Amino acid sequence: MASNVQPKPVPKHIRFILGGLAGIGAVTVCHPLDFLKTRMQLRTEGTVATEHTTFIHMAKTVILTEGPLHLFDGLSAAVMRQIFYTSARTGIFTSLNDIYSKDGQPPTIIQRLGIGVVTGVVGTFFGVPFDVALIRMSADGRLPPEERRNYHHVGDAFYRIITEEGILTLWRGIIPTMCRAVVVSTSAFVTYLQTKEFFIRRGYMQDNFSNHFVSSMISGLVTTITSLPFDAIKTRLQNMKIKDGKAEYAGMLDATTKIITKEGVSSLFRGFTPYYLRQGPFTILYFVMLEFITKEYRRFVLGDMSGAGL
Repeated sequence: MASNVQPKPVPKHIRFILGGLAGIGAVTVCHPLDFLKTRMQLRTEGTVATEHTTFIHMAKTVILTEGPLHLFDGLSAAVMRQIFYTSARTGIFTSLNDIYSKDGQPPTIIQRLGIGVVTGVVGTFFGVPFDVALIRMSADGRLPPEERRNYHHVGDAFYRIITEEGILTLWRGIIPTMCRAVVVSTSAFVTYLQTKEFFIRRGYMQDNFSNHFVSSMISGLVTTITSLPFDAIKTRLQNMKIKDGKAEYAGMLDATTKIITKEGVSSLFRGFTPYYLRQGPFTILYFVMLEFITKEYRRFVLGDMSGAGL
């Protein structure tokens, strides 16, 4: 009978909060893999020999030369990014998803793709400054001591960037980041919801943990393949330094051309393994946590016993 009960709507502002909480929990667990992905994306032909080609070697090098705690460099920026970017992305997507649900039927896949585009664009504006700080803090340990930025935390990074390079530097790489965000929003949310509903509709699984887990794994794989090239380009743009008044890359197109010409197309997929190993667990943890805390909010706050999650 519970399945026939119409679920009560979760207030829009609460959806933002729940999305942020799920994002913080997931990113805290997965941050070391994100850190290694960033280091691998910045490994070019001219870098030092200790930067190995596999993420296992990379992890070993960081642990032995810098210490295991450095795998969490940039965590403060990552957490703040979840508070602003992921909460906005989740709140907007789930709210629009509710608006376009008619007579108990979910939005069409075309509508969800459109929602994903809007979600990615809006979320990017709030998330890029934290992304810039995160990339720089994660990359610092690979540089010679005299070239390191030595940001102490995300607040120090913001202050230094604004005073030394100008406030607009916080939005450097916004175009590839926006492209990545649109791809991630559409790939992650649309793939997850469509897969979950497919399993339920066909009777393969119920709306339970097994369904959430499998749907999250599929969503993570699709998201990794489609978003990694944009992620690689934004990482290069956000980490670059201005030397003698000249930037290493003039923009997204210039960065893409130079990377492919000098290092090959495959370099855009560098860091695939740690990125997926991060994206897979992150997607699983994120959606499982989001489903759980949404259900608990409905149950304890709204008195909704329908068992509905997202």
